[in-house]
Amino acid sequence: MSTADQGDGQAPNGQLYWLAYLAGFVPVPFLNSLLIVIVEVALRPRAKLDGGIAEANSRHALNWALTWFLVFVPAPLIPAIFVPILGNPPPGWVTALALTFLGLWVLGGVVTLVYLILGATRARTQEVRCPLAIPFLRPPSRP
Repeated sequence: MSTADQGDGQAPNGQLYWLAYLAGFVPVPFLNSLLIVIVEVALRPRAKLDGGIAEANSRHALNWALTWFLVFVPAPLIPAIFVPILGNPPPGWVTALALTFLGLWVLGGVVTLVYLILGATRARTQEVRCPLAIPFLRPPSRP
């Protein structure tokens, strides 16, 4: 059976690549984000073979996973570095920075949840694009 045939007679779509974000609900901080990236990278070759909507949704899901992992995951660690250097209690700006990063982290989590739901519901018929994602992967070039 080819990757284009899913057994139900439907063409490949991008639902699987957005549903892979469910791996993020593993209750281990930071490791869950790495797990999402690993799952998305592992699924990417199949999406490239399927092409079309499946490839596009896989690309967008992986771009968001990489953005989250490289930007939002390390962000809360930055204030934690300043506390030992600047003493305890830290200056007010370190506390403000920590609260800002915490707020961005929560907001990023909500965005991820929204795109998981959008991807799971809309990816059967259309591309689901996260405009906040850094475009690490570009669309394949046409010959």
